[in-house]
Amino acid sequence: MYTPGEKAGVMGIFLAFGSGVSYAFYVLYYTKSGLSRLDPYKLSLYLSVLSVAGFFGRRGGGTDDSSHAVGRALTVGFSFMVSVLATVFFQMGARLVGPEKASLLSTFEPLTSVLAGTAFFGEKLTGKSLCGIACILCGVFLLAVGRQKKYVSPFC
Repeated sequence: MYTPGEKAGVMGIFLAFGSGVSYAFYVLYYTKSGLSRLDPYKLSLYLSVLSVAGFFGRRGGGTDDSSHAVGRALTVGFSFMVSVLATVFFQMGARLVGPEKASLLSTFEPLTSVLAGTAFFGEKLTGKSLCGIACILCGVFLLAVGRQKKYVSPFC
């Protein structure tokens, strides 16, 4: 989120926009291309290999030697959870409920991240975070209610 007094970099805005567009493309392409018939673990392996190649290509082939072994182990474990498990679970969910519902449900990810940070890591829950959570919940509610045939939204 934007912090008053800080300069918003054009590259950051571009990367955030590109992230959203590429995620939307991934969700739609996954179900429409036949990739959903591929074993989720195999597809996760392919995506992870591409991610590792991108990571080492960006870093010039090396890692930071100043970090400790425990930090490296925790990084590998965390990376496994947020990339491999998340990717496999998303693919399985998209196969079961469809791309629209899967992408809708995945909008709760920032909400759970903020709440987990508050609960487990002692991060402060600011008004800005609460406003973001409220916007996410309102957006999901409007999308869910707007899809019902019987309901006519006063906003549209």
